[in-house]
Amino acid sequence: MSRRTSGTGVPVPEAEVRVCLECELVTPLERCPECGGRTRSVGATPPAEVRPVGRPYLRFLWEVLESEGLPRGLLSRRELLLVNRAPELDLMDEVVGPEPILAVRYDLREGRWVVVLKEEGARRLYELGGACVEVDRGAAEAVREGRNLFAPGVVAADDVEPGDWVVVEHGGRPVAFGRAVMSGEEMVRRSRGLAVRTRGSVEGEPRRLGRDFRRVAGAHEEYLEGRLERSVEVVRERVDGPAFVSFSGGKDSLVTAVVGSEAGVERAVFVDTGMELPETLEAVERASGLVDVEVLECGEGVFYRVSEALLPPSRDNRWCTLVGKLAPLIRYVRSEFGGRFYTLVGVRRYESEARAGRGRVWESEAVPGQVNVAPIFDWSSLEVWLFLYAWGLPYNELYEHGFDRVGCFMCPASKVGDFELVRRVHGRLWREWVEFLESYRRRHGLPEDWLRYHVWRWLRPEGEIRRVASEEALRWGERVLSRWLGRRPREAAREFREHGCPGCPYCSAVGDGECVVLRESLRRVSGRG
Repeated sequence: MSRRTSGTGVPVPEAEVRVCLECELVTPLERCPECGGRTRSVGATPPAEVRPVGRPYLRFLWEVLESEGLPRGLLSRRELLLVNRAPELDLMDEVVGPEPILAVRYDLREGRWVVVLKEEGARRLYELGGACVEVDRGAAEAVREGRNLFAPGVVAADDVEPGDWVVVEHGGRPVAFGRAVMSGEEMVRRSRGLAVRTRGSVEGEPRRLGRDFRRVAGAHEEYLEGRLERSVEVVRERVDGPAFVSFSGGKDSLVTAVVGSEAGVERAVFVDTGMELPETLEAVERASGLVDVEVLECGEGVFYRVSEALLPPSRDNRWCTLVGKLAPLIRYVRSEFGGRFYTLVGVRRYESEARAGRGRVWESEAVPGQVNVAPIFDWSSLEVWLFLYAWGLPYNELYEHGFDRVGCFMCPASKVGDFELVRRVHGRLWREWVEFLESYRRRHGLPEDWLRYHVWRWLRPEGEIRRVASEEALRWGERVLSRWLGRRPREAAREFREHGCPGCPYCSAVGDGECVVLRESLRRVSGRG
């Protein structure tokens, strides 16, 4: 099934996440691998890139539930739970069982986590004795059809405060759910006004999946063997020369390393940017039991030095990739390969429009002679996780804490909610980065919301961040680079390379006589590139 379209016009697929209620397992298959019966979609928000909920992340979810006055029992440690990163202004994780239960969303404006209840979550709330509002027959029919509940239809109400999640009931059965707008006492007393802003109707009984994810993975072993064999064939068909696996410490590159090893590619390369979390470095070390991993280093303190001298990396100005990843890699391949070589990468088409449009094989524009091959290009996240569990592979522990990606801890492609997870797990590292940003903000006279909303993640902010940040914060790039804006980017970059270079390794790796970071930053902030 494909609904979205990439910028190249290539359809972007939505991953299949289905459930067999009889066998209590999730699967990417239309037929249950155990009973052979037809499965049904769990209804996860596209692109439905699900992963198992780890115990540490479940504890975090319980804390968010309690902060919203909701019972922990909405999510049980004894049931099979998946989490799905859903599109939103900032981070929103949808928690899925046999269907979506609820979502936790980071509210960027208020700086806190909130719960978004789904129909299955409302069923569970009613089962657990959550707050209820009893309505008459006419109001029950209206809310079933998706209308909001007004005070005249309320017969009785629990001790409810505005903002609380409530279940609307009639005749001893739940009919709808939503957030209260009035207190319970006001709903009963008043003869007019909006009482509950409804989110949906409620029918049926709660359902939970009792299977352990490891047992679910075991039920797919034959299917996964076939997926592995096909990916190995891809490597053998597409790789015609020296090759290595590009290992990131994440789940996709770990599966890619297994595929490469099965295909005869026994070398892997990991680039330590200096901004990796300890769990990622540990994952690299554990992976050395599967494939020979060579670690390349960017250099201590490089990210801080370049950020201090110029500006932090951003989504639309990813000098961090050039400095942190490509510079060490270029030096490495020059010493190891004389010409064309192949890199196995853990890129999958479900991850983004850009990756879907690029295809399974492409030549690198940044590294001469490099051909990238994506053996698991058509795997979904669910298939990756089934494989990791079925094969007992040592995946990065950060996933257990709710991390969706495990790259640099301050990656500008992250949401603020992602940063909150980093702060929760590695408070000291995160404080150091925030203290640096605060010092940078003060030095350049930037407004407080530049840091509050982490506007530094865009050099030329557009889209979602423009809805919350001030104009002064949005134009921060012009202020920081003002001393060079009246000059040609290449001229300013050559002068900076000679007088003021903070020791970035990229220029020496490519033999460039000008600061690429400054040159490209000036082009972007001035709209020339």
